[in-house]
Parts: sequence; C-alpha cells; structure tokens
Amino acid sequence: MLAPILVLLDSVNAGFNGSIDPSLMEISSVMGSRKQRSRLLSQIRILLQLGRVRFLVYSPIAYAAGVTCATANTSDPCFSIWLFLVGQVFVSATHMLTHFFNEYYDLAADSLHEFPSPWTGGSRVLVAGKVRPLTSYRLGCTLTVLMLALLTIIPNMETRLLGVVIVVFAVGYSTPPLQLGNRGLGEADVMLVLNILVPLFGYSLFRNSHSSAILLLAMIPPAIVEFVRMMVMNMADVVGDTRARKLTLVVRLGLEHSVRIHMFGMGLAYFTLVTLFLLNYIQWAVFLLELSTLPIGALICWRLFQRQEYLSLIKFYNLPFVSTQHNGLILIAAVVGLVWGDEKRGVMSAMSQVRLLGVWFFLVQFGVKAWLGWRRGSLAAVFNPQIAVGERVAKSAQIEEWERGIAQAARPFCHNDKQRQD
Repeated sequence: MLAPILVLLDSVNAGFNGSIDPSLMEISSVMGSRKQRSRLLSQIRILLQLGRVRFLVYSPIAYAAGVTCATANTSDPCFSIWLFLVGQVFVSATHMLTHFFNEYYDLAADSLHEFPSPWTGGSRVLVAGKVRPLTSYRLGCTLTVLMLALLTIIPNMETRLLGVVIVVFAVGYSTPPLQLGNRGLGEADVMLVLNILVPLFGYSLFRNSHSSAILLLAMIPPAIVEFVRMMVMNMADVVGDTRARKLTLVVRLGLEHSVRIHMFGMGLAYFTLVTLFLLNYIQWAVFLLELSTLPIGALICWRLFQRQEYLSLIKFYNLPFVSTQHNGLILIAAVVGLVWGDEKRGVMSAMSQVRLLGVWFFLVQFGVKAWLGWRRGSLAAVFNPQIAVGERVAKSAQIEEWERGIAQAARPFCHNDKQRQD
C-alpha cells in the first residue's frame, strides 16, 4: 500500500550531482531525510484517516467472540496464535476496505454534508481533496484481492467460503451491483457482517469436537443493537443523503418512522437477552454484563423518542458517538462474559488474554484519546463532541436551513420527492 508513496518520495528527494561542499551535502541529506519521514508519516496518517481507523476497534471484538465460543470449556490445546492473527488481519483489513469503497461511492453525499461529526459524514479526506477519489477505490480493490488471497492459507474450506461471503457483503455495502446501503439494506448488511458472519468466521476457524455453537447466541442482542446503531448514524446523515439521493433505510422511512423502529429494536435486543437467559441458552456472566449496558440504550431512546433530538442539529450532534460506544460496550460485555464463563481456563490465563486482545485494544485507544484530550485541555470534547459555539454563531443561517431539511426528512422520501415534483 505504501510502496507508491515511497517511490514518490524517493524521486522527489533524489540527490544532487556536482561539486557541493560535503558539509552542506550532509546537512541537506539530514534535512531531506527528515522531510521524507515527515511526509511519509503525513501520508500514512491520511491513509489511516481515509480508512476510518477509529471504527476498526469493533470488528476485533466480534471476531474474538467467535473464537471464544469455539474454544470455551474445551480442553483442546491446539490453539494457534499465528492462525488467530491471520484471522484478525483478514477481519480488520476487510473492515477497512469497506471504508475505502464507502468513501469513494459516498463522495457526493459526504460533500453535501455541511455539519459532519467525528463519527458521521465520512472521513472528509476526499471531500477536502487530500487524496484523489480513485486512490480510495484502488485501495479498496487492492485490499479485496489481498484478503481473498489470504483466505487460501486458512486450513479448512468451510472457513474460506465463509470468508468469501464476508468479503462479498462487505464490498457490497457500497459498490455495485449490490449497493446495499443505497437500497435501504445497509443496517442489515452491517449487522450481518460484523455481528453474525465475523463471529461465525472466528468460531469456524477454531472449532473442534468439543465446541458449542449455542454460545454464539450471546451475539444476538449485540447484533440487534448494531442494527439500531446504524440507524442513528444514518439519521445524522439524512439531509446530505436525501440531497444526494442516497436512499438509506432512514431516508426511505423518514425520521419519525425510523425513531419508532429504533425504539422497537432496542427493546427487542434486551427482551431477547432476558429470554435467552431464562431459557438457559446464555451464561449468567454474559447476561449480567450485557444487561449492564441497558441504561445507555434507554438514554439513547429517551433522547430520540421523548426529546425528539433528531430534529435539532445541535442536540443530536453527539448521539452517534454515544450510540457507537453503546454498541462497543455491549460487544465487550458479550466477549468478557464468554471468557469469564470458560470453566476450563481462568480469565488471567494466556489464552483468555489473547481472546481479550480486541477488548484491551478498545479500552487502551479510548484511554489514549481521553489522555490526549486532557493534555490539550479538551477532555469534554472526547466524551461529548459538540459544534463549537463560534461555529454555531457564524453558521446560524446554515444551521437553520439544515434543520429545515431535517424537518422535511421526518417524512418518508417518496412523500418528500412527490412534494418537490409538485
């Protein structure tokens, strides 16, 4: 991925020929190497921003859940760290290639999004012109080929085929001919890939004769939460998506109906959790830890349904962040509960710590962001992102116009489109 950058830097910083003072040559070489490193680091940061690395902390947790289900309560010692890391590279890179394609195909909608938050409206890399759109597309294609090639070293055919299905639905979120996000199926696609297929991939990779697939039922409540979380993300993008004719589920249904479906889905997630526990399908640790996230889910529903914050750009601005953290926490609860309930190994065992790597990574990156926010004197912005007061005043007219678009998007798109034609 970085090879073209290195070639470019090499050509730009080619050495001079001729009679130049050696000391000046040395200084020039040092300065040139520093510029090279600085430019390379800048390019890497842009590529990571384009790949939306902040969202990549969730797929390792879902993958670990599947691995934990396959290895829990078994005495099979054949756990390969190498195979675990191969699976993790596949999952994370496939997650990233989805973002590369999404950036390319959503450029029109992202360009019309005047008030993106750190969690919605795309990475803004293409919108800002830092990278050509075709570069994002080519990165997606390259990673797709590499991940399909990586699957060839997976030992069993069942897991390989499952990996191919994951790639197809990951690519199909944005790219033709599927373009599931534009057909109102984006939420279902994300739920299917991240919360169903990825855990199944991890389970299939390490399944043995003692594995119990029933443990995978612990992933049903987080899957439903993922669906409604994606609805919140699309609520934040609804004006830009409507203007660009990106017909997401929220655009098609309208905000009012979407909020009701969100409420129903959130209730269904926790009702399913209680039902699975009462039927003795999930362990008490999984039940209690997942249930502990209920207050956050209730807060999100209260803000959407009772306070109707989706109608206000300012009030709704941080809700995608809150909803995303709720999604991450219920995933963590499922994995930690599964590891805790493993009767063959303690939580502090080496295998348990490997299975918890995704959880530790999530917590560490969150802690680092909090520490950096504290160092910069903006800790509140980490936990409660808001539009700056100065920007609110300077763009008050644009905010009013945006909220008129939100009010119009409260109705189904077909109704709004008919009104515009009339």
